[in-house]
Amino acid sequence: MAHETVDELPGWDEHLPHFSTHEKGDRITTLPFGPSLLTFFAVVSGVLYVPAGVGGVLFFHSLAQRESHFVWWLGVLYILYTFLPLMLSDITTDEATKVVGQRWTAKRIATVPALAGTGLGILGAAIWIGGPTGGWVALAAAACGVIAAIVTLSAWRGIRYTQRRHAWISWMRRYGTRTPGFLREVKFLSRWIDGKPVFTVVVEFPTEHGAQRVTASMVTTTRRVPRAGTAMVVTHRPGTTGADVLIDLDHTRQPRFDPNSAKYTQPSGN
Repeated sequence: MAHETVDELPGWDEHLPHFSTHEKGDRITTLPFGPSLLTFFAVVSGVLYVPAGVGGVLFFHSLAQRESHFVWWLGVLYILYTFLPLMLSDITTDEATKVVGQRWTAKRIATVPALAGTGLGILGAAIWIGGPTGGWVALAAAACGVIAAIVTLSAWRGIRYTQRRHAWISWMRRYGTRTPGFLREVKFLSRWIDGKPVFTVVVEFPTEHGAQRVTASMVTTTRRVPRAGTAMVVTHRPGTTGADVLIDLDHTRQPRFDPNSAKYTQPSGN
């Protein structure tokens, strides 16, 4: 089977499902794809979280002071406003996924500007309130800063990890031995990652020592759940058939997807 270069491979949404014998759930890593507007949306997200931090502190402070009933209207407006930065956080996560190819790390990247913006907003509110109460509020802002630093470190470690996985995937794509195989088992785990169902699958492929089976994690959309018997491509290091292999759908053959997608839909409230 002819080798494919990285540039010829489809993007995240175009080649779902994703498989991994090494990772599970939102830690499954693929090659980055783009273009991405991560920096733009991260900055906008951080800016939008500043008034969210200010508004939250002022609302609860006014509530404690038992000011006029207009405070409740302020609370309603605050709740409605928070949907905007939350939406930007989701967009930032999607953009970060294009860069790092992994949802777990992307979520932490998106969390950093959210915490930083919220912390700045709380700090501004603390300065405006002043006095002992403002001092306690400032501690909350400091806590946001500490958490943001911890999440930043976690995101950095995630980025370093995905870089190593990208190097491994690229090497396998270019130099690995590609062997046709078949999907033998598909087990739905009744779990979802961002609304996408998670599975455990068994893939069989031939080797010089006979048929070999590997177990892998799979994440996909409800409409792209491959059925048992679907053609696969298993890429392994030349001369070896170790457990850590690269698994893909065989895009040269028509994939067989389960038409009953409703049973993989995440129930509301989960």
